[in-house]
Amino acid sequence: MKIKKQISLLITGIIVIPTLCMILFPIYRHYSSPHIALKKKYEEARQKNIAGLSENDWNKIQSYISKIPPEIQFLIFCNSKIAFSTISDLGKESFSNPKELFDFLQASNDSCNYQIQSFFLDQAEKISEYGTHRNKGFIVNRFDSGPKNSMKRIPRFMMHVFIFVLMFEVMSITFIILIAKSVSNSIEIIQKATRKIANGELETRIEISGRRNSNEILQLTEDLERMRKALKENMERRSRFIMGISHDLRTPVALIKGYSEAVSDGVVKSVDDIKKSVSIINTKAGQLESMINDLINYIKMNNIEWKKTLRPVELKSFLLDFSANMECTAELYKRNVSYSIDIENQTVLMDKNLFSRALENIYGNALRYTGDGDSIFLSARKNSLGKIEISISDTGVGIPEKDLEKVFELFFRASNSRRENGMGIGLSVVKAIIDSHGWNIDVKSKPGSGTTFTITLC
Repeated sequence: MKIKKQISLLITGIIVIPTLCMILFPIYRHYSSPHIALKKKYEEARQKNIAGLSENDWNKIQSYISKIPPEIQFLIFCNSKIAFSTISDLGKESFSNPKELFDFLQASNDSCNYQIQSFFLDQAEKISEYGTHRNKGFIVNRFDSGPKNSMKRIPRFMMHVFIFVLMFEVMSITFIILIAKSVSNSIEIIQKATRKIANGELETRIEISGRRNSNEILQLTEDLERMRKALKENMERRSRFIMGISHDLRTPVALIKGYSEAVSDGVVKSVDDIKKSVSIINTKAGQLESMINDLINYIKMNNIEWKKTLRPVELKSFLLDFSANMECTAELYKRNVSYSIDIENQTVLMDKNLFSRALENIYGNALRYTGDGDSIFLSARKNSLGKIEISISDTGVGIPEKDLEKVFELFFRASNSRRENGMGIGLSVVKAIIDSHGWNIDVKSKPGSGTTFTITLC
């Protein structure tokens, strides 16, 4: 369960349960109170009225019931009848005079104390053959005596409150312990994973996020796993970077060193041979400088500072100018170049020089991997989603399917380009430029049928 959900449930319980109890306990206390039972019993006795009491008499009894404590049992005796009683021992007994009643009560329970008091009722006045006399009704109160019954005097609802508070405390403490244990275990697992990464153990996959009872902290392992992969890829990329530089720079450096030593050692003596050697040295130095510039430009693409140079550029005019330059170059290489710019002349934020470099790199590859008479086509249009797509396609040799996923990797050179000069940086620079603008680039190709690079402006 999520830690947030656990804490939410705990807070909800702490707030809702006491609130409900504050509402329900008074209701429960009211409906379970002895006065409710007394009221129901009083209504039944009043309806039967076996003692023949008046309405005024019953009102007096009701007033008495409302004042008497619930733990005291009592009965009202009048006209040789028990008008109302809460003493359970009586059952359905009947008594012809008060003495029989007193004898029965004393015999039935000797652990109780009794209290007798007069109770004047209207129907207690009787007319006999000897004249008028006033016969009073009376009340017998009975209550438990002795310490053994002292606990009975504690209100029942207080016991319920005590039990609830105890259960609530146990529940709260249990939840807190479980949450604390969950957080502690999760942090311990994360610490072990980060320690492995810090120690350079990047080969071991981190698989924790899918385990049972996963929470927000354990889900951080997904980010750790991505970080581990990124670090591993960076280390592998750095190794390839160093190996690529070493390999591609070794050849021109070796040639420069060899021809310069030949000239200085006098191995090359004639003026023509010296000029030829110097020319080769100069060509390789230029090639070396070009390689170094490519590396510098690639590194710059990973620096966000250049984004401050973004300016609004009229895209249609920009693409028309670039297409015109394509046509001029195509004449020298004997290629057929055409274009279709089917977009409105809207402005787009870009670094004009960098985007020109990206298009030139793609176009340069198209020239390199096409032959005399092949075609190169540039198009710009809006797709079904309303986004602008810029495509450069050719009818050249194409790229093998196994190489398509790697064409944008640094120093990668497809199998059909091994004989061409270059370090495999050009398309990496293109990818870096496009990504840095927040755009997308895709490539589709089929060996023998050509290649299409598509840039989507987001």
